[in-house]
Amino acid sequence: MKKLLFPLILTVTGNTFTAPKPQKTKSTRNSIASRILESEKKRLRKQFKKKQNLLQIML
Repeated sequence: MKKLLFPLILTVTGNTFTAPKPQKTKSTRNSIASRILESEKKRLRKQFKKKQNLLQIML
């Protein structure tokens, strides 16, 4: 019984260490990056509109 149990335990523990990591961390990074990009786009659009309005007022 011990001869069979030991390799089984080694196999199970080895598989837990070599199992692929869940994709959640990767998707979390992507969603954070997309949120940052969206906020940057909004900020740049606001600045562009302000400068465009100033130019229209000057002309």
